[in-house]
Amino acid sequence: MKHYTRWRRYGDPLFTKLLVGISTEERFWSKVNKHGPIPEHRPELGPCWVWADALLDGYGLLWTGTRQVKAHHWAYEQFVGPIPEGREPDHLCRNRGCPNPGHLEVVTKRENILRGEGMGARYARRTHCKNDHLFDEANTIWRGNTRVCRACKSAEGKRYYQRRKERAA
Repeated sequence: MKHYTRWRRYGDPLFTKLLVGISTEERFWSKVNKHGPIPEHRPELGPCWVWADALLDGYGLLWTGTRQVKAHHWAYEQFVGPIPEGREPDHLCRNRGCPNPGHLEVVTKRENILRGEGMGARYARRTHCKNDHLFDEANTIWRGNTRVCRACKSAEGKRYYQRRKERAA
């Protein structure tokens, strides 16, 4: 199992030995298939590039000769320009393994997370609470980064008061 895991994580050891002594750009292009799937939600972007080597959490890994970097970071810096401090590339195609610089946009970490499909992003996109009250300025209480529905909180307070009143009687 260790060998299989190592193979999946870092790629074919025989194949990578063939690439010793070549430039990082040649190594990059040897691991990219430019004829990947076209994103269904953004067909105007064109086809994704498929990364055909080691992946870490779905992101392609590239050995530069001195260190390992994410393939999409390297591609963006080579073909578009430097990534500003405090920013990171966001995959517009939603394919983590795609190093196509045309599918990348540099955004803040917060914006990247909110564009995603994680729990925090899904919760932030909600416009109504679980009882279908609108999250607007008048009906929303902020506790740090958490929204609380004022109408639900008020109803909860009234129920609590009633229970206490009944217990005391």
